[in-house]
Amino acid sequence: MTTISVRVSEKEKAALRRHGKISKVVKEAINLYLDSARSRETFKRLKELQQAENITTTTREEAALIREDRHR
Repeated sequence: MTTISVRVSEKEKAALRRHGKISKVVKEAINLYLDSARSRETFKRLKELQQAENITTTTREEAALIREDRHR
């Protein structure tokens, strides 16, 4: 496992501590960021495919269809 160092103000450090152990909070924040970035990339790619294939559904409708498919 890799170790990283980040400089934060005392105010930020105190805010992080209110949410639990700092290392755990930072790991969760990194995971949320990466999940968000992956989602943005996926939606960007979906939009590109929709334009290339002249699809008439919206990105929102496609996401709903994917969610519906996963719950079956």
